[in-house]
Amino acid sequence: MRPIIGITSYVEPATWGVWRDLPATVLPYSYVRAVEAAGGRAIVIPPDPESAEILRVLDGLVLAGGADIEPSRYGAAPHPRTDSRPQRDAGEFALVGADLPILGVCRGMQLLAVAYGGRLHQHLPDVVGHEKHCPVPGEFGSHGARFAPGSLVQRIMGGDGEVNSYHHQGSPTRDGSPSAPGRTTAVSRRSRTQRAPSCSVSSGTRKWRGRPAVQGPGGRLTVGLGHMRRPLIGLTTYAENARFGANDTFSAILPLRYVHAVHESGGRAVLITPDAPDADVLDDIDGIMFTGGSDVDPTLYGEPPHPTTNVNPQRDAAELLLLRAAVARDLPVFGICRGMQLMAVGYGGSLHQHLPDVLGHEGHRPTSGPKFSQRHPVRLLPHSRAHAILGDEATVNSYHHQGVRDPGGLTPVGWCPDDGLIEVVEDPSRTFVLGVQWHPEVSDDFRVFEAFVEAANARKMALR
Repeated sequence: MRPIIGITSYVEPATWGVWRDLPATVLPYSYVRAVEAAGGRAIVIPPDPESAEILRVLDGLVLAGGADIEPSRYGAAPHPRTDSRPQRDAGEFALVGADLPILGVCRGMQLLAVAYGGRLHQHLPDVVGHEKHCPVPGEFGSHGARFAPGSLVQRIMGGDGEVNSYHHQGSPTRDGSPSAPGRTTAVSRRSRTQRAPSCSVSSGTRKWRGRPAVQGPGGRLTVGLGHMRRPLIGLTTYAENARFGANDTFSAILPLRYVHAVHESGGRAVLITPDAPDADVLDDIDGIMFTGGSDVDPTLYGEPPHPTTNVNPQRDAAELLLLRAAVARDLPVFGICRGMQLMAVGYGGSLHQHLPDVLGHEGHRPTSGPKFSQRHPVRLLPHSRAHAILGDEATVNSYHHQGVRDPGGLTPVGWCPDDGLIEVVEDPSRTFVLGVQWHPEVSDDFRVFEAFVEAANARKMALR
């Protein structure tokens, strides 16, 4: 079983696929690949003021790069070039005192310094008189680095070396910067955009427990983990090129509204990427949500692709593996839009690849107007789980060009009365397996999320 490594994420307006400047939780995929190459299983941690709850399922933590640390946290006024994310800061500071291996990368190293009582240079050119640490926006520079003899980073790197560089802030030089105690390593360089470095690290190094280096002012931080109140919900992610901030790179990304809906409904979200999948991650979550995104590959149900079909086979393979394993464990499952379609295919069904060809209209995804502006009724089958949640009828949004033709082993329990298209499916033989064709996260009606989180919490309590 691979160790579970949590990686903190950026929170930025992002552009990918059909989305433009949509608030998202996003992480360059180079972090995921580096963790996987080193033998770990990556999960992505969205921001949450109660982030410390997640620590019970982690074997290690990576504090990733991104925006600047809010300078008020170290008693300074913001520099004109400072660009901070207070919400992200709050969640990540809650993680820092954990008794588990921590790696801080770029912003992550700076966050560790501040958490242990240090301060930052907010704009290095003002201090060091050059821009070598961030020579060209969006491009990595490089420079030599010296490591303290006997330190953990010196043992890992095998001596001094050349490192990349892309940061305009930094920790003060030796004379005052605190070091994080215990098994904490911080580095100012970031992973290269598309390729994780090949590095052999012995099992002895992975298990190394170092002595505290320099005790930071305020002493060792601690995090209370006597209980984890909220059920942990795994959310699948998009995996595609995205533009956010100064980045334009292949990323794990998900609209932030999914995370918000889970948190508002009483759950705690983590993101599951479709890289090197296995079912072990299901051991540590209480429910799984299959989110929206690209079309499901029609070869999975024996058809050639329609000209409008846009697929991601790697994501399909990973999510079908997780779906089948989750159903076998009776883990609560919730599918949204593509997620419902994936469930139908996973249960042996098939899809309409382009609804206008079948229904004769574009009402489920209009070609003009704002996304999700189209709305229509859905009628629910009496005595179904969906009916117990939503009643006889619900008015829902619509933004999809494919739909379920044959639900396979799932039971259809909701339809659009205008054209008979299946809008809700469930598996009555399981505790909670439910898929909806609309996007309930793009609304103020979180009843389906609340029912899903309640089922996940009931399972969590039953297994205590």
